[in-house]
Formats: sequence, C-alpha cells, structure tokens
Amino acid sequence: MRACERPKYGGLNLMNYLNGACPRFGSCHLRLRRAATERATLIFGDSNAKPTDIGLIDAFAPVLAPLLESIAAGGGALGRSAVDVRAFVDGVLTGDLSRGRGLFAPAMGQTLNDYIETQAHGVMGLAADVEALVMDPAFAGTPTGDLLLATAKSYGLEAQWHPGLALALSLVPQDAPDPAEAELMRWQALCADGRARRLAERVIEHHGTTPHLDAANIGQAAVSAVRDPDQWQYWGMPREVLQQLKDIWLILVAHGEPLP
Repeated sequence: MRACERPKYGGLNLMNYLNGACPRFGSCHLRLRRAATERATLIFGDSNAKPTDIGLIDAFAPVLAPLLESIAAGGGALGRSAVDVRAFVDGVLTGDLSRGRGLFAPAMGQTLNDYIETQAHGVMGLAADVEALVMDPAFAGTPTGDLLLATAKSYGLEAQWHPGLALALSLVPQDAPDPAEAELMRWQALCADGRARRLAERVIEHHGTTPHLDAANIGQAAVSAVRDPDQWQYWGMPREVLQQLKDIWLILVAHGEPLP
C-alpha cells in the first residue's frame, strides 16, 4: 500500500465503537496512532456540507460546539440515543471518556449519518501511522481474512477482530418508512415493495455460507457484479448493482446484530 500526500478520510472514534467511528463506510478499519491524529483536521458531520468550523485534536471547540447543539436538539451523541447534554458533559469531566466506561463504554456502532469526519494530512504509512487493523469476523477463514492478517503482520500492526454484524433475511425490511415523517435515504427507499429483501436473498443464496447477510457475502456479491455482470441484469448495470449492494450494506449496519 503506497503512502499518499492527499488528505485521508476517516472518523474520530469518540464514542469508542468497536467497529469504527463510521461503520457505514466499511466493516474493517485502521486505528491510527496519536501522532497521526495530531496532524488531522476534524469536522462535525460530513465535509460535503462544506462546514466553516474546523477543529484539531487539541483545539476541539469547533467540533464540540455543534456536537453539543445536536445533543441538546435531541439528536443523541454520535449514534447513542437518549443522551442529554448533562450526561455527555458529566462523562467527559469525570473521566468516563478517557477510561471508556458508562456512556463511552465499548459498543458496536450502527449510526449511519452521525460522525466526526477526520482528514489526516501529509504522508500516511501503515507502519508509521497505524496502530491496529480491526477486522470484521465475517472474513475469518476466508482469503480476504488471510490477506488482512498477512498485511497486519507485514507492517507490524496489531490485528483485532470486532464482534461483527449480521442480519437474518427475515429481518430485512420489506417496506420503506413513511416519507411523510422525513426524507427517505436511498437505502430506505430500496426497501419498498420488498426489493431490498429480494436482493438480500440473492446475495445470501449465491454468495453466502450462512443464512444471513454479512460483510463477506455482500463483498463477494460486489465482486460478482463486476466480473459477471450478465448474472445481475435484473438489477441493472454494474454501477447500479454496486450502488444497491452498498445500500444493502447500510441496511445491515442499521438493523444488524453481532454475529452469532
């Protein structure tokens, strides 16, 4: 893997999620060393919104202020619901954040749109800037899992497995939420008329070894959509299929449970 001088995107794992700060962007992640975060800029939310408030790890006010505003408005704390400003601030001031307990205890993250975007600047290298490679157990015993473990060993990284997420076919939503309540996200719209469940069924039947969705069989389906597009004609052109498989991943993150 080549180092790159362009900003690299990730998320600040303030809430100590075992599967990473932004699970919507992938089931495996790299945990950076402190030195790497010291040369990163931080944004509450997504940079696509072009925010003007940008923070640093040691100048956190531009991130903390909108986070507290979101909590006060009932938005929860970066995916953890039913959290008010007092509980969050008390946890920070009493050391719960640094000790990883209470509100900040390790947990599986299932938030899709609540995160602190991190842009690490300068040359990034696996050996110099990464502390651990954290992997989805769906890849254990697979060629992908073997490659991940070999990469960690090659670069001297700690290799860890988080609990993973799985979703039984019967739990894939068959209807989209009421659009009157809020604007539907694309993955929610895919659920209408059972379309998401039919796609999930195809993924499990053709690319899975277990009767549930997980990161591995969705990934194998994505490979198939590129290599064997004729097998996916019902679902559209390869680009459309990949987009729908990405939405299936978001459904898994939103509704899944730790792997059995």
